[in-house]
Amino acid sequence: MVKSIGRQVGYIFCFKSIIKELNEEAKNLRSTQVDLKHRVDRAIKDTDEIEKKVEKWLKDVTDVVADAEDLEKQSSEKKTCLNGCCPNCIWRYHLARRAQKKISIMLKLKDGGKFDNVSHRATLPAINVLTPKDFMLFESTTYTFNLIIEALKDDKTNVVGLYGMGGVGKTTLAKAVANKAKEEKIFNEVMMVVVSQTTRDINKNKDNLSAIIRNIQGQLADLLNLTLQEESIKGRAERLNMRLKNEKKILIILDDIWEKIDLEMIGIPVDDHHKDCKIFLTTRQKQVCIDMGCQSRIRLDVLKEEEGLVLFKRHSGLNDDQSPNTIKLAKEIVEECKGLPLAIVAIGSALKERPIDEWKIVPQKLRKSKLMDVDIVDEEVYACLKLSYDYLKNEKTKSCFLLCSLFPEDHEIDLEQLVRYGLGLGLYQGTDSIEEARSELGVMVNNLKASSLLLDAKEGYVKMHDVVRDVALWITSKGEEVFMVKAGMGLTEWPKHEGLEQCTAISVIGNRIEVLPDGLVCPKLKILLLDSYLFRNSEVSDEFFEKMKALKVLSLRDRNLSLNSLQFLTNLVTLQLIYCELRDISSLKKLAKLEILSLKGSDLVELPEELGELSKLRILDITDCWKLKRIPANVIPRLSQLEELYIGKNSFDAWEVEGTSPERSNASLSELSQLYRLTILSLYINVQPCLPNDFVLPTNLLRYEISVNYDDVGASYLKSRILKISDIEATSLFAFKVLCKNVEYLNLMGIMGCCQNMVPSIDETGLNELKWLSLRDLVGLKCIIDMMQQKYVTSAAFSNLVDLSLSKVDLREICSGGSPPKGFLENLETLHIECCDNMSCLFPLTLIQRLQKLKKVTVDRCVELEDVFQFEGHIWNGPTQQVSLQSLTVVEVKWCNKLRYLFTLSLVRSLLQLEQLIVRGCGSLEHIVEIKEAEENVGGGGGNDVMFPKLRILQLRELENFINFCSQKYSSTWPALQELILYLPLNSPTSFLAQLEANMLQTSKEKLRVLEVGISDQLYNTVVSQMIHGFQNLEELKIIDCRVQVLFQLEGVEQELSLPSLKVLYLYRLKELEWLCKGPTHLLSLPNVIKLSVGECSRLRHIFSPSLARNLMQLEELIIRHCGELEHIFNDDDTEYNQTLLKDHLQWPLLFPNLSSISIRRCDKLKSMFPVSIAHLLSLKNLTTLQLHNCHGLTHLFSSTLARNLLQLESINIKDCGELEQIIVEDQTEDHHVLLELFPNLSSISVKWCGKLKTLFPVTIARSGLQKLRSLEVKNAFQLEELFGHKDEADMTITEKWCCLNLRN
Repeated sequence: MVKSIGRQVGYIFCFKSIIKELNEEAKNLRSTQVDLKHRVDRAIKDTDEIEKKVEKWLKDVTDVVADAEDLEKQSSEKKTCLNGCCPNCIWRYHLARRAQKKISIMLKLKDGGKFDNVSHRATLPAINVLTPKDFMLFESTTYTFNLIIEALKDDKTNVVGLYGMGGVGKTTLAKAVANKAKEEKIFNEVMMVVVSQTTRDINKNKDNLSAIIRNIQGQLADLLNLTLQEESIKGRAERLNMRLKNEKKILIILDDIWEKIDLEMIGIPVDDHHKDCKIFLTTRQKQVCIDMGCQSRIRLDVLKEEEGLVLFKRHSGLNDDQSPNTIKLAKEIVEECKGLPLAIVAIGSALKERPIDEWKIVPQKLRKSKLMDVDIVDEEVYACLKLSYDYLKNEKTKSCFLLCSLFPEDHEIDLEQLVRYGLGLGLYQGTDSIEEARSELGVMVNNLKASSLLLDAKEGYVKMHDVVRDVALWITSKGEEVFMVKAGMGLTEWPKHEGLEQCTAISVIGNRIEVLPDGLVCPKLKILLLDSYLFRNSEVSDEFFEKMKALKVLSLRDRNLSLNSLQFLTNLVTLQLIYCELRDISSLKKLAKLEILSLKGSDLVELPEELGELSKLRILDITDCWKLKRIPANVIPRLSQLEELYIGKNSFDAWEVEGTSPERSNASLSELSQLYRLTILSLYINVQPCLPNDFVLPTNLLRYEISVNYDDVGASYLKSRILKISDIEATSLFAFKVLCKNVEYLNLMGIMGCCQNMVPSIDETGLNELKWLSLRDLVGLKCIIDMMQQKYVTSAAFSNLVDLSLSKVDLREICSGGSPPKGFLENLETLHIECCDNMSCLFPLTLIQRLQKLKKVTVDRCVELEDVFQFEGHIWNGPTQQVSLQSLTVVEVKWCNKLRYLFTLSLVRSLLQLEQLIVRGCGSLEHIVEIKEAEENVGGGGGNDVMFPKLRILQLRELENFINFCSQKYSSTWPALQELILYLPLNSPTSFLAQLEANMLQTSKEKLRVLEVGISDQLYNTVVSQMIHGFQNLEELKIIDCRVQVLFQLEGVEQELSLPSLKVLYLYRLKELEWLCKGPTHLLSLPNVIKLSVGECSRLRHIFSPSLARNLMQLEELIIRHCGELEHIFNDDDTEYNQTLLKDHLQWPLLFPNLSSISIRRCDKLKSMFPVSIAHLLSLKNLTTLQLHNCHGLTHLFSSTLARNLLQLESINIKDCGELEQIIVEDQTEDHHVLLELFPNLSSISVKWCGKLKTLFPVTIARSGLQKLRSLEVKNAFQLEELFGHKDEADMTITEKWCCLNLRN
């Protein structure tokens, strides 16, 4: 009692020390949070998925620190009593008591913030095989398409083959099949793997087989998010096989197979015992279908003539209004294309908008263009496609086309590589700069795309159809330009090839050739592309290049070489030594004609002085040269022709400051200003806290990415103008003033002594090129633009800004001192503002009309914010009809406690595009829409109904004073609603409940996919009352923090409660829940629930009855947490079940046939998972994972009868089950022979802190069961007597396999 009183009094007398401790702990915790956030940011950049516990910890820290800051602010207020004579003791007591609690929370969070790992590898997104936008399904292809679909549906068919000539559309049709299979849910997973023409050479070169198999295995593993750690092909195949057998209803498409491939060698299950995995392959040859064992072999024929004409018309631009002669000519051309879609598209595109005189000679050319020396199947294809090549406008475009054939099949070709190779080959003669060369390449590529000779890929890349590539290689096999291309074929030895003396191009990239020849006699060779991917183990001899004196372009990757070996290459223009180990680098000076030099990622410590002698060098790329510590002084200025310099992060950053020492050993930043031709710069600067006074950037930069104290720079080709500056003095920003006139992406963080505005202080011209602006941790910044300084302010500002992010800045307003200039924020699409505590108004009325393109607004933790639109007490307000946010789709507002409502009626009428509305933690909010008296009499239609026609997601959480969606007598409707999440006060007003009920009944019922309700019992009752009417498409249901005794109350109900699409059911913190279902369960329909998660339901004594479980036949995952009174998973006291047994016990199905995972934690009274009395009802044939933690009432897991069904069980993890004595308890009448082959797939057992564990299994299991057990870990089992219990001496005989088992701990 005395201690308690002392502690209470201490809150008053130790008030200041408690507040001081609160501040110190908040700072410490914030520092820990920043460190962890850096790790999280790095993980996100690596595309990892952040652990949920880490995300929760960061959020909890943010919340508690915000609370601590709020308490600290309150503590600074002077509260007194007795007319100001003394401090207010009651106030101090309550404040100190709250502060002490926050300190305790922060200490716990600090201890809990030590994470070994913050992330895990993210699951790759499901395959999205999109058919081309011009895809047309004709009558002939529809027939084939339907045959394929029917064959795949046939249970007797495992392998389906589609064959047809090259270019007939097999790959396109396969993609259409994949999409159809996914849409109709014929298969749960569809994976498409490109095999490509590398299989042509399997029989010719058996050494290639392993590389081909590994490539296919790798593609499958990527799609399955599976890591193949095994080195051998057989080991990788076994791992893939195990994984694929665990997948249910999976389709694997193998596209473009040329020879027979052993599917078992890859790891694809093809036996009759695994019908769930089906194979669909495409090939050009029927024999391959036969060799691959296709039960269904389907031919894809060419198009009928009339179908070909339709396709030709689309691509040539013809319409039905053309003259009869033109249509006749088109028919002749289509006839010569022989119905081949690829040829029709190519010729049609080539002739588009060409004069009719050019069309007239095409049929004759096609007839004469027979390729007698090509396989008869493809000769007409080659003739057609060669005609497209012949029709290219100039020789440069043809050369560009042929250059693309040097890359592997199905490769995404980097346009920047084409620029650099083309410069070396003189492809862009007549251009004055590299930038002009890029433009010329763009024209060539667009022409090739228009002729269907190149295909679109991701930005900055193109692809080449494999048949088109074949034609290109056929063209280069004759004539003056002779190519030897063995790219991407998995070679391990240098290919044998006759006629190297005539070759002008050699490409062996994408192989693993370890040993190169000592030399090659290639006097005409102009370009050599050689990658190894062998981590620099492959050495290049000094004589290798001796007979290649005409070489102009050389690209090596992962090679070990001395640059002395390059001394013979005096005509070299482009040199790429990527991730190479280099010696004698000073020999570069002998390459006098060199214009492009890339040493990206190569192993060098310093650049040689002799580099300055390369007077013609135009591109220098030293990105990712992380060992580079020295660039000699005055080398960079000597490169007077340099146009592009790429340094970036993970490379040189040891810039010296001029004047600090009499003799500099390293380059200084000031040297960059002497590169008068420099137009592209990638640069990383690490400096604290000021830039050198002599730092001046080149004035002619067209594109750049300059990062000061940022970590994410390193591009080898820049497409934008980017500045990222952190942690320097504001005075150093002057060095970048010249760039601010055209910067597109600007990120400023932690600028010390920051100026009061962006315009005019940062840029007087108005930052009109800026598209993305992020400002963070800027103390002193008061506004974005200050109109008071009129003599400095331009007539337009921020006119192209698309994205604006403001975080932890002292900003009071965006525009200060008057109306904004022309174009201000008129293109703004996204606004994010957080922790801007000085801002009370975001947008004054003068800005509202500028926001016509605004799409997304997020506001977070702006504690003083009262208005975004100028009027008091709400975020969206404006009484005039001029107010319109017609493009707004997303609004998210969190933790803004001074907001009382969001929209006014006049504004909300314009929100026709709003799709997502999230409001959380706004304690003063009463309405979403406030209707002012003046607005009630204003016209505009809609009556008393406020409609959000496109609103899909609505979330209202933790709104303590929420009354209704609309004020007055107005109601709202959400006809497109798909996700509804409501966490509202315990006594939700009846007016809102009525509005909610009306929406569910009238508009949202058919479209609602996700429903989550919590806190309010009335909300729950409203939702349940609507369930009886059926939510046909509801997929996820969460009920949290409601006082409900029965989830599905069916007593006295006659109508069925059906949720046919429900897949996930979450039940959390339902303190009074006793039954999931009460009443006749045949009235409940939950046919597709696959996941059930139950947590903190403290009165729940069991989960299922047999009759309830009968409604959950698709259940795959069961999660139970913190259910303190739970005694059994199953309750065998089931009247409905017992009555059925009296009639016919055979009517009852086996339960849980699809259950694959069970996880139960902290259920102290759990006595058994499955009572012996119902073991015969359970299937559990697909259970793979079992996890039990802190279940102190359990004495065993399974009866031996139930254990027999666990054929797929792979992992058992048990921890802190204090009463557990054994895993399996033998039935009284059980025959010992049934235990001999239990758990055939169990590979991992972990048992920890089970103090009463005496034995794991009966010894009979050890004789022939547990065949795949690889890991057995038993820890802190103090009463363990033996791993395998035995009854007599004979039971002690154990087979030799246990001698090899790796037992841990």
